[in-house]
Amino acid sequence: MEIENDEGAPWDVRGEEGSRDPCGARALTDLGMIYAGEGRNEAAEAAYGRALEECKRLGDMHQAATVMINFGKLALSMDEPLRAHALASTAATFARRLDHGPICADALLLMGSIARSAGRWREAERHLDRTLEMSRDGKIPLAEAEAWREIGEMRAERGRDREAIEAFRQARRCYLVLEAEGEAGRLEDRIREHRTRFRETESVVTDEGETRRDGRSPPGR
Repeated sequence: MEIENDEGAPWDVRGEEGSRDPCGARALTDLGMIYAGEGRNEAAEAAYGRALEECKRLGDMHQAATVMINFGKLALSMDEPLRAHALASTAATFARRLDHGPICADALLLMGSIARSAGRWREAERHLDRTLEMSRDGKIPLAEAEAWREIGEMRAERGRDREAIEAFRQARRCYLVLEAEGEAGRLEDRIREHRTRFRETESVVTDEGETRRDGRSPPGR
């Protein structure tokens, strides 16, 4: 059986029952992730491209979807949102065909990140809410953590500091469950930052209220 991805390329679908060992594609995916983490984008792009070629040769939709998600994250970091969206959407299609919840959640999370980066708030919320529905209560803990962090960043960008703090707290809780102390620590910094911003905003609002009530500027102005 063949299906087409979002770029129109046919895939011979054999799921995980391909006739050859797909460890080459997995190794290339890992290599791409290492390169991306080092900021070597061209090398990462080449590794992901080779991994996809191997997946296509083997008809391995499962590994292909994983590659596409990581490739999509790279494309987004390189300011190529259209390419990132095509990869994420195709990964989601593959995940649904495989009935694979974790990959589907990761694809939706990426689509939410792409929409947030473009300021398409409603679309981002829809994808991220769906990610949480699939991942919450420990079903897919990393996707849940990353979805809450994305929601926190989106709320922060919209000036909704109180709601951002709550989302960052949820994300931190998930990362602590995963024993990801570094990520939890970075989120604690974000929480402190937005607590400060929220207190400053509340102070400004209070001062403005005093000005309106007595017709005078507050002391120090």
